[in-house]
Amino acid sequence: MPILGQHLIAEYYACLPELVQNSAALEQALLEAATQAKAEPVHLTWRFFEPYGISGILIIAQSHISIHTWPEYGFVSADFFTCGQENSPWIIYSALKKALQSQRTETYFHYRGQMGEGQAISYLPEGRHFQLAMQQKRTEHKPGLRERWFMSQSQDLLFNLQTDKNKDSVLLSRISPFQKIGLHQSHTLGKILVINDLVVANETDAFVFHEALTHSALLAHPAPARVLVLGAGEGGSVREVLKHQGVARIFAQEQDAILFEIGYEFLGGKPLSDPRVETHFVSSQTFLGACKQVFDVVIVDGMDTALQDRYLQSDAFLEQVQHLLADVSVLVLPLPSPLTEYSAYKTLLGLLKTRFAFCECYWAAASAASGGLQAFARLRKGTFDNQFFRKQDCLAMENQNLFRYFNTEIFQASRHLPSFFR
Repeated sequence: MPILGQHLIAEYYACLPELVQNSAALEQALLEAATQAKAEPVHLTWRFFEPYGISGILIIAQSHISIHTWPEYGFVSADFFTCGQENSPWIIYSALKKALQSQRTETYFHYRGQMGEGQAISYLPEGRHFQLAMQQKRTEHKPGLRERWFMSQSQDLLFNLQTDKNKDSVLLSRISPFQKIGLHQSHTLGKILVINDLVVANETDAFVFHEALTHSALLAHPAPARVLVLGAGEGGSVREVLKHQGVARIFAQEQDAILFEIGYEFLGGKPLSDPRVETHFVSSQTFLGACKQVFDVVIVDGMDTALQDRYLQSDAFLEQVQHLLADVSVLVLPLPSPLTEYSAYKTLLGLLKTRFAFCECYWAAASAASGGLQAFARLRKGTFDNQFFRKQDCLAMENQNLFRYFNTEIFQASRHLPSFFR
């Protein structure tokens, strides 16, 4: 049997930790390494681990490149498998070593497919890898992924989503101080917002979540004038709050200013330009610790993102936010899925009921990641009727075509829970 391929395993030590945990830098390094090796990228995917560490694989037309990182040790383990007898694995190895700024490496090399006597298996310490490939002059090659898949992740469930492969799907790619943010075009879901290569929102159905979250809170209050949106993200919930003319002031807290600006620039919103909106680009904990205001409605826009603020599901958060609620007020927040994350759902719901005399669950249609149903909690403070709902105002907004999902019937129906919610 002839030599069918070459397999190189590389261990990179003493790498820069900030590079090892940065998927954007790693992606650039992988694609540039493929460029130098004259390989053709086909598909790239990442998996992120708690509290840190990344695994990634780049499928190339010639086979694959995979890496696994341990930022706490500055260590990266990688393997490169290329078909044929070209020395391209060594080109990829050297390009990644430079990109990771590794101080020491170890390599293991194996021909694939050669049988019998002469099978070449070797352990090659630093400085003894093949140099011939590095002397070959190669034509310039700019790789472009033939197709691109992203994941929507919920606990141990992964849902894959493909971008539009008939044209350039990358609408935007930026690196903020906190995360990698991308906006891509999907054939079926329109624009998709991707944070650290995980899908967090899409143009086709994101309005369902934001409308159910915001209007169910605002219309359940007699006269909401001051509203706080925690974790404003790309601004979807703020845009919905702006539809209520009686709201005089909106405080929008979001740690990542670049993410909020992207929503303004590319997702059809105007939160940054509306004089009623006051933005605070700090962490939720910092904001709540310093805020001296009180609010009629507090909305926690707590979708799972790369910044996943677990403080928003803690007893310390509930204690702080209670001090910001007016005498008559409403607090609303999304709950973990009672289908796919029942234990977390039950724990948070129990915590809410210990803090608030009135805690009401409701639901909305949602994506597959939440089992098709999104659960919410609506908490009231004050003596007004717990069944209160401004039906006439809601009907007036319906007549103005301000809703795509929400309406009076949806509000009433959402309070009738499936049995498993209980």
